[in-house]
Amino acid sequence: MLRRLDASDALREVKPLCVRFLKDQSKENAVILRRALEQLTDDACQELHEYLLLPLVLVLKKEKREALVAETVASIRVVLEKTKVNDESLFSDIFLQLLFVVSAVKGNLQVSSTSEEVKLEVCNALKSLINCALPRVLLHLYSLDFRLCLSHAVTILLLLAEKERNRKLQIAAMDCLGTLACNTVNDIFKSAALFEKAGNAFAGFFPGISIALTRVILDAENRSQKVSAVAFKIWGHVIHICLGDTYLEALCPDDEEEKQKTKMPVVCRNEEWAKSTAEKLLILVDKVLPSLAVCADHVKLAALEWAHTLLLQCSRSLEVLAPTVLQMVLALSADDSERVSMQSCSVLDEVANQMLALDSLSLTEILEEDFHRTLGKFPRIFRTGSEDEKLNLVKLLCGYLRIFRTKIAKILMSPTVCQRLLGILFLVTEFDTGKLNLLAEQTTSLDFQNAVDPAINCCRNQFLHFTNMNIYREFAVVCKLLGTYGDIMMLMDALRNKIEESARHRKQAVLVLTNVLRSLTEDTEGGHASAKLEDSGFIGSLLEYFVSKNLWDLPLTGAEGAEGTADAIQQRSLCIIPLDKMNSNILQSCLLLDAVAVLSQLSSNFQPLLRICLCPMLEKADSPNYLVSHVACTTLWQVAKACGYSSISELIHHNTDYIANTVLFKLRHPSSHGDVTRIVQALAKHSDKSSAGLLEDVGHEVLNALDFCHKDNALPFLKVLASIVVYLNTWFPAAPKMGGLKDSVTTQVPPSKTFRQFVEEFHRCKTLSADMEFTDEELESSEAVPGQDVCDVEMDEKPPVPGHIRLLVQVLKRCIHLQSSSNIYIQTAVLSIIKHAVTPMSCYQDELLPVVHLLWKPLVARFQKDDWHLCAKAFEVVGSLAETSRDFIRERTLREVWPRLAKFLHSQHAVSKNKGKAYEITSAFKYQLVLLRQLGSISCQLEVQEQGIDLLTSAVVPYLELSQPLKLQEAAVECIENLARCSADTVWYCVVMAHCTSETPWSPGPPLQPLPLGKTPCSENSNVLRVMAFLTSLDGQQE
Repeated sequence: MLRRLDASDALREVKPLCVRFLKDQSKENAVILRRALEQLTDDACQELHEYLLLPLVLVLKKEKREALVAETVASIRVVLEKTKVNDESLFSDIFLQLLFVVSAVKGNLQVSSTSEEVKLEVCNALKSLINCALPRVLLHLYSLDFRLCLSHAVTILLLLAEKERNRKLQIAAMDCLGTLACNTVNDIFKSAALFEKAGNAFAGFFPGISIALTRVILDAENRSQKVSAVAFKIWGHVIHICLGDTYLEALCPDDEEEKQKTKMPVVCRNEEWAKSTAEKLLILVDKVLPSLAVCADHVKLAALEWAHTLLLQCSRSLEVLAPTVLQMVLALSADDSERVSMQSCSVLDEVANQMLALDSLSLTEILEEDFHRTLGKFPRIFRTGSEDEKLNLVKLLCGYLRIFRTKIAKILMSPTVCQRLLGILFLVTEFDTGKLNLLAEQTTSLDFQNAVDPAINCCRNQFLHFTNMNIYREFAVVCKLLGTYGDIMMLMDALRNKIEESARHRKQAVLVLTNVLRSLTEDTEGGHASAKLEDSGFIGSLLEYFVSKNLWDLPLTGAEGAEGTADAIQQRSLCIIPLDKMNSNILQSCLLLDAVAVLSQLSSNFQPLLRICLCPMLEKADSPNYLVSHVACTTLWQVAKACGYSSISELIHHNTDYIANTVLFKLRHPSSHGDVTRIVQALAKHSDKSSAGLLEDVGHEVLNALDFCHKDNALPFLKVLASIVVYLNTWFPAAPKMGGLKDSVTTQVPPSKTFRQFVEEFHRCKTLSADMEFTDEELESSEAVPGQDVCDVEMDEKPPVPGHIRLLVQVLKRCIHLQSSSNIYIQTAVLSIIKHAVTPMSCYQDELLPVVHLLWKPLVARFQKDDWHLCAKAFEVVGSLAETSRDFIRERTLREVWPRLAKFLHSQHAVSKNKGKAYEITSAFKYQLVLLRQLGSISCQLEVQEQGIDLLTSAVVPYLELSQPLKLQEAAVECIENLARCSADTVWYCVVMAHCTSETPWSPGPPLQPLPLGKTPCSENSNVLRVMAFLTSLDGQQE
């Protein structure tokens, strides 16, 4: 701690140490003295500073031992830090003596070869000496009389900064140089007169200082990022005091008498000198700036501070440097580092504000010339340059627009400049439409509600000249600046003209227009412009143009024609769409959808404009191209949010009036409105239960259109009906039915009955059944009017049939005659409709059963053909009917369907034997697999008895062989287990007969003749063993 001693006590304590140090000039005594000096207070040092400094300076003049010199200089620094020097002679003596320590007298006063420790201490002591000097002494420092000594100090410090390899020493030397140039926090140095004198003095050293610091920055062999940063800082300050606009305006030249006395060359800081210096300085700046590309962030920040000084504080004197320095700031404005980028933008903003305040026409003209020169570089760089060169060029363009700000509108008033800038933007975003990835695009996420900027997703990897998406993001910033500060109406007109002119730049024009409009939604400054667009009706006009037939209705896939009418199929089969054209159409559709989303966010009241775009967006939402469909769904969601809805279904529900009008009108004229089917399919997909009424109206209108179209042209309408049926099935699921044998074991004979009694009872029931058997005609006539007698008895009124059930009845009736179509697509669509339509009707048997009766014969006829794909679809329909109709179709199924299925399985068993993987892709294998997987469950639902189970089991058991494909074996085991739930004995008998090789006689009872059967099979077939184990478990459950 510092001891509070007055001057006499301090002298009494320090004097012996000073005397001993003078007598014995050793390092130990120097250390003891320095430590004692460090304990003194500032007041004591101030009173005793001359006494304390005198012995130290005397020793420094004579001593050459480096260790002792270093400690002596350190002691001088300690005293100087605690005092103020007001004596010019003392200041000069110490200043010169410190310089002599590091100067080689015989080497033209160059830096001596003393140690780095001594040099570092001298730099720190010089810095402390200048900081402790009072204004009168400092004026002497910058006077002409002292100019020679000052020049030597500057030379020594520059040599230390440039030649030394100790980075601490380099930084200390440059800091000392900065302090000499009044770069300090000391209030003494804030005097205008002092700054003027320092500027006059350093003007003569300016070329040497600039060259030396440039070498320090560019020193590639021993580059230190911190050293470079300090060099930029000191260089900027020296430029400021020598060429600052404020100092040059109030400049007073040095006294002529003093000039004559010293007879030294003195620089006169006039306009001519400033111009000449700026031209020479430009050469150094051109060498330094390219090195910033590989510098660390703190060096770039120091360079930005240096650029800030040149652009704002020396704007008039260094006007010739402004374009070059601005290019550096512009490039750093989009640096990867957020700190550097923010600092660059801050500098650009200050420059832009200064240009507006001062109305600097000359600088503006220079910048405009460089701006045009930059535009001229784009074609060459984007066709032959690297990704980094392209990114830097777009960043440079972005920076110019950031500087111009409100002058952008004036610059773009020239049609030539406007067209040239738009041409550059079109070049940057030119698309490569020759790839396959757009056709194969499958988005990894269906969460379109959280999608941001779908344009980036659809354009990713589609640009011809770059793959780095940072270039696209900089392009978006350029568009944002154009929208914020440019004439929005002029830009919109120019871009719309480009869209109308030709298809070559249409996609790029839409992309630029969308990004310009998006800037109005993101920036508060764009509120006035967006209101102007809305008041002028421009948004509605642009929206109508976007959804016009020429732009909106584009073929997206080569297979689109397969879903249209027969005439359309024939016409499109003759027209092959090239790959690049198809990709171009996909991109254009996505970009237009994104533009619609932006327009919805731009308008404060977009609700009335939904009548223009809602149905076209729904049509794109059901596009056969997955990317277009996904972007359309995203657009629908964004439009819904813009209109205040929480979901797409709510958007549809609240706008059903004109959706219905549009759809119904198009359905009445299907030949000229082929997109109506996709609109209805998207409507069904994105609606919810609240819009069921709309779907019912649309469904009835589709049925009317179906009645008036040719049978071969029914496919589009059937696809619409299929969509409606599927979603009605989702919204109105069937109530679960109890009963069936799917999850329970079949009812067995009561244990009190003997096997003989069971056989007798079975024979008696069989005889009665044969006597009461109906003919086919009687059975059909009795089934055609089910429940007639019951209806006469029941007096209660039936509840009204819901509208969706009435619609499903009408849909199923239309499917009756369409099942016989020769078009496989129509047959498949009809079977899919029947499969899904009967499920919601399971609770309305009075409506369901008559329709099932009418559908049955055409359905059974599907099993007579050799088209296994259709047979599989028809069998799936039988499964749905079994679940909903059960008893009504049991006998029909056993009589008309089961034998045909069993026959197929029997015949195909030999075909599939020992087949490999190639067989699994055939339609016959797929049909076999469907039958084996579902026959058991359907039998359980229909509660099939022994006769039907025996027929199916005998057809399925051969598939237990290990020579069958593995999937068929697994499906056969599962099927037999389900059949066993209906009649375990029948299944057991069939399995044993097929796979038992034992001849052991066996009889279930004494009255019956024994048969050559074994109780357990001798087969080693794992599938048979698994089935037998399952049958055993069923017996255990029964017991």
